[in-house]
Amino acid sequence: MYSFLFVDDEPLMRDFFAEVLDFSEFDFRLEAMFSSAEQALDYVQKHPEISAVLTDIRMGDMSGIDFCENVRKTNKDILLVVLSGYKEFEYAQRALRCHVFDYLLKPTLYEDIEMLFRRMKKQLDLSGSKRIEKEKKLQGKKEADRKDTEYYYESMIDKIKKYMEEHYREDISLDSVAAYVGMNASYLSRFFKQHTKSNFLEYLSWLRVEKAKDYLKNPMIRSGEICYLVGYQTPQHFYKVFRQFTGCTPSEYREQMISKNQI
Repeated sequence: MYSFLFVDDEPLMRDFFAEVLDFSEFDFRLEAMFSSAEQALDYVQKHPEISAVLTDIRMGDMSGIDFCENVRKTNKDILLVVLSGYKEFEYAQRALRCHVFDYLLKPTLYEDIEMLFRRMKKQLDLSGSKRIEKEKKLQGKKEADRKDTEYYYESMIDKIKKYMEEHYREDISLDSVAAYVGMNASYLSRFFKQHTKSNFLEYLSWLRVEKAKDYLKNPMIRSGEICYLVGYQTPQHFYKVFRQFTGCTPSEYREQMISKNQI
């Protein structure tokens, strides 16, 4: 497993980065985090086994680029990644001169971070001439790799929706779905919102209302019974949610369907 450091003088960024991913999935371990480039430089010099460093640009007396330049003087193989909210060309030029592995602009998407660690692992797995050859191929395959990430996320969303489709009658929750797909619940919440533009509870409520509409087409089923068939514990809660999505009560909806000869 490869070890890496994260360097940023903002506590929120350090906390966020520590929670963003399960890095072991990519054979990485977050060895340590530092608030200053000076501290990180001292650590890297004493620990040559560190494989990669992700560093912010704007920090205290020593910038992230200064840090990279100093690290590169003694360590030619470590992977250096610069994160910055600034687009100044000077920083990009200096980053290229000290052979940083990547230069990411903030805010960075989860997909970008995941792709970064996949690419870093591939880079570190290579050696000698194979590494040089593989690096060239990776550049040509970058677009294909991006599409394979997109396929992964589409598949995961489909898996989540299918589970909800099959269990909407039950007392399902964000935690139960997260356990099913093997995700952290808080990450699943952000992931689902990012890829569907709807939060988990909104989607579950919408799904239950759509199922209720189907039941309402059957005049043999009372609207009060439908509440329990679609996963609600009380008719009051069901009626409130149904009105939020349709603008009418279940009984009014059924009457509209009858008037349109759809029942």
